[in-house]
Amino acid sequence: VDDPTTVVAWVEALRRVRRPPGPRPRVRATPYLGLEAFQPEHAEWFFGRERLTETLLDRVAAADGLVVVVGASGSGKSSLLRAGLIPAARAGRLAATAGPGQWTVVLMTPGERPVDALTAALAEQDTGQGGLLIIIDQFEELFAACPDEAQRRAFLAALDELAASGRHTGTAPTSDPSPRPVALVAGLRADFYAHAVRYETLVAALQERQVVVGPMNAEELRRAIAEPARRVKAPVEEGLVDLLLADLSPPGSAVGDAHDAGALPLLSHALLSTWERGEQRGMTVAAYRA
Repeated sequence: VDDPTTVVAWVEALRRVRRPPGPRPRVRATPYLGLEAFQPEHAEWFFGRERLTETLLDRVAAADGLVVVVGASGSGKSSLLRAGLIPAARAGRLAATAGPGQWTVVLMTPGERPVDALTAALAEQDTGQGGLLIIIDQFEELFAACPDEAQRRAFLAALDELAASGRHTGTAPTSDPSPRPVALVAGLRADFYAHAVRYETLVAALQERQVVVGPMNAEELRRAIAEPARRVKAPVEEGLVDLLLADLSPPGSAVGDAHDAGALPLLSHALLSTWERGEQRGMTVAAYRA
């Protein structure tokens, strides 16, 4: 068949006969991200880290300097910062330290030239009232990606200055004489701990203002597995959560014991695949096994 009109007719006929019988499933929002990183706009799908988010909020509200969030690769540090802390700050849950205004959030990664990255990130923000929350994700780039020791130390000095002054500089002047609250949070991969403790300012932060991202416990994992589906009113088959918890547990351990540090991305991928195999109808054991 080489006539274009006939080809189109055949394609449409094939599409019709391939449709499964019965009513077509209602299209739902996809509640799982797979290997995609959590971002602030994904807060509605971010479950299981509620308690740790509250701990981080309390630590940031009470801190007088850089707060360091430490965890192994794949433990969920970036998700905690982006889908936990940022939406909470924007929702006013840090209002006690910011005064009457809203928190302005600056999210950055150090890259090869961290001072330039910080300057550019601050320049994009206004000088309005309220607090300034600066989040440096992937803080380990300061050691792994930046080859210039002078640039590295200048960046750390800039963070110290921000924390001490209470107001970021380099923007338009303001007539408000009161200092603007500034909160600083960094996410550091645990295997770069030895690099961080070479710098006095980071030693102080790690000693006094550290939040550790450890494995989720069984109840937190249950929420991370089931609640996104329930949010879109999709059923979760009985037994699926227990099966996933068993597969997450290290060999020879009891179900619900601490999972491997890098298991959360694999779990997220499995949840999205299960959702897709189930054709958005729900989360089933058969779809997971497939």
